[in-house]
Order: sequence, then structure tokens, then C-alpha cells
Amino acid sequence: MELSVVLFRDGDFWIAQGLEHDITAQGRTLQEVKLAFMRTVAVRAFVDQEAGVEPFSQCEPAPTEFWELHKTGEQLASHIREAARELPPLGVPIPSLTGDCRIHG
Repeated sequence: MELSVVLFRDGDFWIAQGLEHDITAQGRTLQEVKLAFMRTVAVRAFVDQEAGVEPFSQCEPAPTEFWELHKTGEQLASHIREAARELPPLGVPIPSLTGDCRIHG
């Protein structure tokens, strides 16, 4: 599954925004937001599978403004799973993902 991510600051929080699928999470630190985002992705995939639908098939792409942020962001990792490599186990399987991770700001 293709899922590119842009990370950006909003006040005191970091926001992780998926592009191909409008999935978002927040955290006070980069580590926190990466963990929260990967948990959100994993749980969403699990819930969709349990409901008998293709994971993320009912999730629209993110609004255009986030795609623009991604274009101008600095590449943090060439692959989203690389950005999450140092995270602790999440307790649910993470779907196979492709896409890059960029940071803005």
C-alpha cells in the first residue's frame, strides 16, 4: 500500500498526515508523532479487515494543502517504515507500506 507522510508543527504539537489516505496523528515530539501515526495506521487496517473491507478502501486522499507541504518538505526517510524503524512494538501488525516521509518546518 502506498502511503506517503508529511510531518509538520502546529503550535506545540507535531502532526503526521498521510497523503494517499487521509490519516493523521499528533504528538509532542517527533518520536511521539511517528509512534502515534503508525499505531493509527495499524489499528485502521485491523478494523477494516475485521469489518471485511479492504484496508483503507474507504479512506479518501488528504486535502491538496498537505500534498503541497509534502512537496516542499525535507526528506526524513525514503520509506515510511524506515522512519518508524526505531519504534517499539505496537501490539498490532503494521500493514506493508511504501511511500516516503518528509518533514516541513
